[in-house]
Amino acid sequence: MKLLFIVIISQFILKKGLSLKCYSDMMAKQWTQCSEAQGFKTCFTKYDFSGKIVGRGCSTKDKLFYTECENHVMGRFSEKFCYCSHYLCNSSPPSAICWQLWLPLIGWHPWTAKLLTAALAATLFGYLR
Repeated sequence: MKLLFIVIISQFILKKGLSLKCYSDMMAKQWTQCSEAQGFKTCFTKYDFSGKIVGRGCSTKDKLFYTECENHVMGRFSEKFCYCSHYLCNSSPPSAICWQLWLPLIGWHPWTAKLLTAALAATLFGYLR
């Protein structure tokens, strides 16, 4: 009987704890749990025409293994939506200034500088698509 109780409780905790969570405010300070029962499978970040973040939240777009962006054009206005499907993935893209601050600290090893350069290129490429 105790074993059955433990299994039921652990299933409830795992189901709630492992479901997708997405940031839900423009500053990426608050998050929400996305309900798969309501069809949410991905997180989104919405940008206006100037590239400013104007929204974040859960989306019903199919699961992805990478970040995918779409441009929506309506007359003279356009907006960009980026989708991703892992835990709190819709935060702001990393700043190039942040990478520049770390480079002098770890760039003294030739292999570290090469890895950092490759990581930066992969990160920026993922956000620019």
